[in-house]
Amino acid sequence: MATDTESGKAATSYVDVAHDHQHRLDNLADDIDPRAIGGTLETMPKGYYYTPTFIGTFLGCMFSSMALFAGYTMPFNIVTIIDADIGPSNSYIWIPLVYTVTGSITYTVAGRMSDILGRRWFAIGANAAGLIGSIIAATAHKVPVVVGGTAFTGVAGAVQLLMPVLLGELLPNKHRPYFIAAIWLVGMPFNGFGPIVARSVVVHTAAGWRWVYYLHIILCGLAVVLLGLFYHPPTLALLHAKHRKRIFSYLDLGGIILFSAGLVLFILGLSWGGQEFPWRSSAVISTIVVGAVLLIVFVVYEFKMPISYPLMPPQLWKNAEFISTSLTASAGAMIYYSLNVLWPEQIVSLYTTDSIEIGWISCTVTGGTILGAIIACCYVKVLGHQKYQLIFATTGMTALIGAMASCDQDTKTRAIVFVTIGSVFVGMIEGITSNTTPLCLEQEDIGLAIGMLGSIRTGLSSIATAAYTAILAAKLETSISKYTGAVAAAQGIPEQVLEEVLAGLAAGQESFPDVPVAEVAEIANAYQTAYAKSFQVVYLVSIAFGVLSIIASFFSPNLEHRFTSEVARRLHGTDIDKKEAEALNGTEDEKHATV
Repeated sequence: MATDTESGKAATSYVDVAHDHQHRLDNLADDIDPRAIGGTLETMPKGYYYTPTFIGTFLGCMFSSMALFAGYTMPFNIVTIIDADIGPSNSYIWIPLVYTVTGSITYTVAGRMSDILGRRWFAIGANAAGLIGSIIAATAHKVPVVVGGTAFTGVAGAVQLLMPVLLGELLPNKHRPYFIAAIWLVGMPFNGFGPIVARSVVVHTAAGWRWVYYLHIILCGLAVVLLGLFYHPPTLALLHAKHRKRIFSYLDLGGIILFSAGLVLFILGLSWGGQEFPWRSSAVISTIVVGAVLLIVFVVYEFKMPISYPLMPPQLWKNAEFISTSLTASAGAMIYYSLNVLWPEQIVSLYTTDSIEIGWISCTVTGGTILGAIIACCYVKVLGHQKYQLIFATTGMTALIGAMASCDQDTKTRAIVFVTIGSVFVGMIEGITSNTTPLCLEQEDIGLAIGMLGSIRTGLSSIATAAYTAILAAKLETSISKYTGAVAAAQGIPEQVLEEVLAGLAAGQESFPDVPVAEVAEIANAYQTAYAKSFQVVYLVSIAFGVLSIIASFFSPNLEHRFTSEVARRLHGTDIDKKEAEALNGTEDEKHATV
């Protein structure tokens, strides 16, 4: 039992630690060199935004953003084609999975660390990683090698997602939406039309699917060159003028380990369930539980430990503006990422098996989302009242995607219209929140804001996708048996023959020697009805996620007063330094003339 003296010493020690930590934070608060701070649009050097340094940085961000879209939309649409060429291998399902897992931890870690250490080498290094990953994938002759290359492109994509931050902090707050719209616009060929581009290169080029990775190599390579030559944001020495030699001792290494391990295990468990392993398997249950426990420990650790630069500052969790905006964006992403999984399967099972037509119809999700994001970026500042903009967009998304429950194999046009307009609403949510989320935090934390948003979206989207696929699989099992079984019983078709016909229909076979054409047509129609009924249940479930986004949007803030002329950070380069010197000399000459 501790004595009073021992208790007093312990209390004193704890107070001393807390006091020392607060003293350190006070010293770090004014650590930034004034030359790193942008100021306002009016105080920026004349012609700053027309210098080769800024223009080169802008172009580097553009190519990096194009690489982001090309790195996941296009490969994900042709994973079965890749497997058919260099497989078969069950590992092909890891191509999108490893991208999601590696990206999920990189979003927050890279966003936070780039806030602290500077963004230059994160931006260059990420695009170099994408370049290496695509070289590995493009030259692969086995599916696991493509998976290995995708691990690199997943890391790259997470940092490439920060391009709006990288560019946005160099611009006045009021002009950011238009430049973010430009980023979405240049990504249109690889994101909006990614499915058809990917399938077209497969059909029309000798290299086939490898051209998807060749394109990514080109885009990442151009980004590396341009950012390497022109992107010179504030360095570690400017961001931490007084403490740069000790900055690494202040970093939250414990938090990074707990967060990374917890999130990876949690998402892996969700992704394995019903795919790699049964949901009740020990591998799935233990992975999800251990991941969830580590994430809980991480949150407690962030609140309790005296860390100078926590990975996720405790005050972030108390920021209602940030949390409500992030939840609204994440709920929209839950539907978007799930549509990317469900819609192509619905197209194949109900509407067409032609590869090119599948590509064009799949573009309704990606193209609609890009269009909605561009529209939202153009009006998010002009209209103001961002809360009501989000309420409108989330309500529209929920209504249109929910209405997909009314579609079946005979309503192809209706389904395309609903998915397209619903995706436009999803894009509007993305466009609004990508502009407002960084404004919910201090400017020095905008990398953290977008990075954490990416991790939250990935985690919640994984939950939604797992729920959708599990519901679809369970419903299909009963529906196929119910509808095709009834037709087979009426026609007197043996169960073994029915199983052969169903397997053939799933593979695209249209005729069977032992079954009359008319009976095959009836079974095929019943098979499609089973799929339609199953998808209807999934879309009805999606309404729940839509309602979550609507509720969160009611708590989101109106931030029109923060779209000011403030510029968070300033680039450094010979041409910019020259303009600053000319402006300074001009000011001095004016003073002397006045005297």
